[in-house]
Amino acid sequence: MGAPTPPDAMAEFLHQGGVQVASGDRRRLGVSALGFDEFLVAHFVSSPLSLRWIREDQDLRRRYVFLFVSRGRVELSGENERYEAPEGGISVIMPGSGPVELAAPQSAEGVLFSFDATEVLPVALRAESMRPVSPQSPLFRACYACLRGIVDGDATGLDEDTEVIRSLMRAVAHAMVATAGRSTQGGSVLERARDIIEREFANPRLTPDWIALRLGVSRSTLGRAFTAQGLKIAGEVRKVRADKAVERLQADPGASARTLAEESGFGSVASLSRALSEFHSVSFHDVRRGARAA
Repeated sequence: MGAPTPPDAMAEFLHQGGVQVASGDRRRLGVSALGFDEFLVAHFVSSPLSLRWIREDQDLRRRYVFLFVSRGRVELSGENERYEAPEGGISVIMPGSGPVELAAPQSAEGVLFSFDATEVLPVALRAESMRPVSPQSPLFRACYACLRGIVDGDATGLDEDTEVIRSLMRAVAHAMVATAGRSTQGGSVLERARDIIEREFANPRLTPDWIALRLGVSRSTLGRAFTAQGLKIAGEVRKVRADKAVERLQADPGASARTLAEESGFGSVASLSRALSEFHSVSFHDVRRGARAA
């Protein structure tokens, strides 16, 4: 895998991931990767290089990125929450919207493992809760070997093994976050559901059935938790999305209605407008005028 990746293939790989080359020669970056919608595994070999991850896509903002570095080191910097093990070997970029710089000051090799945060709910990983994971630890070795085997293996028969590979990736994701995750299981069904809605408001898959699945409860149990408080699940989702839309527009009065709808989780501008009227008794233009006047 040490040979550089063809330029066109590398350019497409970086573009799809929202990654820009800040410094260095991308022709000296070699990558072999395997990805699904929820997961991405990539084995990389790099000469000194600096990359910038710009997460404009909502799907990218929901992702954890684990870097298992077996040779050299990769340094992280930027506005987003992140974790770097004191001994090196493993770094984690938490879900968020801030750009992140990834710099290899010398030749480096390792595995990048990225997955959607919804795959490990109701656990949420926090930088302050991470315990050091040594490159010599059984956990590091097992996860690294599994991921390398997935991405560097023979692609023959891959279609038949897709579900098995997904299951392996999901198992590795759960193993990593379980080392130092913050479980939301301790609260009531209503509290846990609200926590998910607050964090996943922009997720187009945020439906009552999806929330129930992530909580490990039935749809009827989830519904009863809300109706006991005189609430409806779908209404709570719309309210949170409307609140987030107002916050977003107040911070950036120049945002278009279409952009605001997409970033707040609404399927259309009309849905956004109805929610603003329902929960805030204002229109999109009312909020914009107020923000500009402030």
